[in-house]
Amino acid sequence: MEKKGLFNYLILDVQFRDAQNYTDWALMMQYNLHTMKVPISDFMSAFALEYQKQRDRRNLFHFAMRLHPEFEVLRVSILHQHPLPSLTEAVAEFTSEETHLRILSTSATLVFTLLSGIVSILT
Repeated sequence: MEKKGLFNYLILDVQFRDAQNYTDWALMMQYNLHTMKVPISDFMSAFALEYQKQRDRRNLFHFAMRLHPEFEVLRVSILHQHPLPSLTEAVAEFTSEETHLRILSTSATLVFTLLSGIVSILT
């Protein structure tokens, strides 16, 4: 078996065709863990960080896809950033956009109310 880098065997979504396929994978993982020069604690830390990144990325996608259609432009902008922003940063951007849309909506309603008041006075 050839020696691989640390992240080459961080397989989180492993699917096995049969028992032999699983056995081969388990032997490869065992070989990699025994032959790597990185201490096991560093490996687990790297694994945990990679898992956390994948979980955060998934949560960001789920959050963004559940928003109202008026956030479509910002949603596309955020989901096409590389690297993706954290969920906290994305929520801050969506909150800012929500405030902006609310201010626009309030000012448009105020202008409409003023104009309708002026029209009613003139007629």
